[in-house]
Amino acid sequence: MRDADLTPTGRELRDPAATLVECVDSSGLKHTVIAFDEEFRGHSALTTAVDLIMSFMAYPMVTGLVECTAADTKRARFAYPTGTIWTLKELIRAYDQVGKSIGCRAALEVCYLGGMILQEAAETGPLQGCFSHGNLTPWRIGIKGDGQIQIFGYGLAQVEMIEFTQGSAEHIDTDSIRYAPPERVEGQPEQPSSDTYSLAVIAHELITGVPLFDDKDSGSMWEAVKMAEGVQRMLKAKGVPKKVRELLSSAMIYDPDTRLQGQAFIDAIGGLLDDRSIEGAPLADVMTRMNQSTKKSSRKLVNLKAATAAFDLKALAAMAEQAAQDEEQESDEEGGDKPRWGSVTRERTTGRGARPKEQPKRSKRRSEKPEPDPDKPARRRRRTKVEEPAKVEEPAKVEEPAKVEEPAKIEEPAKVEEPRRRRRRQAPTEEPAEEAAPRRKRRRSAAAAPAEPKPEATEEPKATEEPKAAEEAPAPRRRRRRTAPPTEEAAEAPPRRRRRKPKSD
Repeated sequence: MRDADLTPTGRELRDPAATLVECVDSSGLKHTVIAFDEEFRGHSALTTAVDLIMSFMAYPMVTGLVECTAADTKRARFAYPTGTIWTLKELIRAYDQVGKSIGCRAALEVCYLGGMILQEAAETGPLQGCFSHGNLTPWRIGIKGDGQIQIFGYGLAQVEMIEFTQGSAEHIDTDSIRYAPPERVEGQPEQPSSDTYSLAVIAHELITGVPLFDDKDSGSMWEAVKMAEGVQRMLKAKGVPKKVRELLSSAMIYDPDTRLQGQAFIDAIGGLLDDRSIEGAPLADVMTRMNQSTKKSSRKLVNLKAATAAFDLKALAAMAEQAAQDEEQESDEEGGDKPRWGSVTRERTTGRGARPKEQPKRSKRRSEKPEPDPDKPARRRRRTKVEEPAKVEEPAKVEEPAKVEEPAKIEEPAKVEEPRRRRRRQAPTEEPAEEAAPRRKRRRSAAAAPAEPKPEATEEPKATEEPKAAEEAPAPRRRRRRTAPPTEEAAEAPPRRRRRKPKSD
């Protein structure tokens, strides 16, 4: 099958009315192609009905809702660029083989994330004539390795259900009835609450590992879905917490208008996720375990042509043997040193008996090696080449003294400046500063001797300078020598006459 440059990888999954085929395009992106069976090709629900809503299918503009990039309505094939995903049906089967279930918390996360995608699609889809998914089942919900949810096939109707209700088909499979809402069974138009109903049924199977409608007869299951017995079965379900049972049963009411749906359903699920009493591993942990268990067998899954991607232990063992044979053939076809790797694997599987047979081959090769003895000096030359960068370091040594000289020049003025600054700072505190002050005052004292009130207005150090000036004897000696001759002249008449003048007053 090659549609829109898509090449199948060999991985297929059987759907009640179609086959999911994994393909790769020219750029390496993986697609999931829904290929309906031949009996449904040319059906009006897959031709004219799809043409009316193809604009929304190709450009949904909804996060998590995968767009349809290629559609062949004549052959009823629709391609979706999902990448590498695991469908919910594959997860359920993988856990069922081990005897376990996915868990309550992971199931609620699927309802929460899937409910947001469906709610946004229900707001934008009706504007382009698409009112609901039409066939929401575990085959149409994919999960990536990091736990992100993808919903594809939005808008594709459940063709087998339409033919059975119209009377054109005599029989219908139980898998087609198990996830259908009551209005679809009755042939009534659907709405967004129909997708909420299917999501609640899927959540029960994820929690318990057993379908809610596990009837073996399609007729009894048809009546159970039509009469909305799912509510009673959900309330009596074992292994489901009471809060979860009540919430999911309210989303499965017969009347589509009174069901818990839309944002109210999302908020209620979010409240349960905040409750620590809800046990189970989150969806991200479930996917990490799934990826770890399938790392070794991922190549074998692609090469297998089977109806489903879930395998038994016998099938896995058979695939392992085929893979080992393929590796041996590849090693024999290719030449060079690759057969040596194949011989190593044979030693591990066959035992010690195979080792002596292969040892002479290695000895021959070793005997051939001494001929190219000049190769050994070639290795020494390589070592000398490695030593060459050591010679390059010599100019670096020449540069180092140049760098050392620069800071040496900078340090010299710094050393000269430091003692000068220290002397200037110590000048006011040390004794030599006190000797310099009176020398200046000697000059000032000779010119400004009568101005004595100035030292009173000055600070304390000036007051200390006055006794030093008084201690000096030369100034008063000079005054006495000058006053000595006028004392002899004072005996004369002129100075006495000056004293008589105040007497006459």
